[in-house]
Amino acid sequence: LGPHVPADWTTFAIHNVRAGDATLDFAYSKTADAIDLMIESTANASFEFSPAASPRARIVGTEVNGSRVPFQISKSASDQHIVVRTNISKGKNELRIRIKNDFGISYHSSLPALGSASLGLRLISNSWSASGDEESLEFAGAAGARYELGVWNPGQIASVDGAEISNGKLAVSVPTNSSEPYPHQKVVIHFTR
Repeated sequence: LGPHVPADWTTFAIHNVRAGDATLDFAYSKTADAIDLMIESTANASFEFSPAASPRARIVGTEVNGSRVPFQISKSASDQHIVVRTNISKGKNELRIRIKNDFGISYHSSLPALGSASLGLRLISNSWSASGDEESLEFAGAAGARYELGVWNPGQIASVDGAEISNGKLAVSVPTNSSEPYPHQKVVIHFTR
């Protein structure tokens, strides 16, 4: 199970997943300090959980049913996956990943009215500095529009160029003075150390 969970999802559940002879139920929950996965299984099984976290996140440790277990990190340019391989027992199991400094942005788009042009925000590019202390984003949207994006763990932000933080949200205003139908806006987020 290797989910890329939207930044503003703090819980979800998946039921009746068949894996060999076992049927599994999953209940995921996230806080600023931990990712928890409750697993209920009808049989003993081997299991791998590798949720995505921001490149900025620092993994403190992993546990299964209260006992420390090893983990690996699989990094890419846009995220990192915390890989935990373990055996689970028949019945209820709890897998916990202790984490610090995770960060994410979420945007809920809506479809335009039938026959209308889209006015939604588009993410054109996203990159992180090698040290994880800066994220650069390029958006395109309707000229003159203002968009609010959800921020997971906004206390991580020191400052923002090209947008502003307003009520815990990232407010992106698209320029009006452009010949493009969907002008671009570059945003750089600087993080606390």
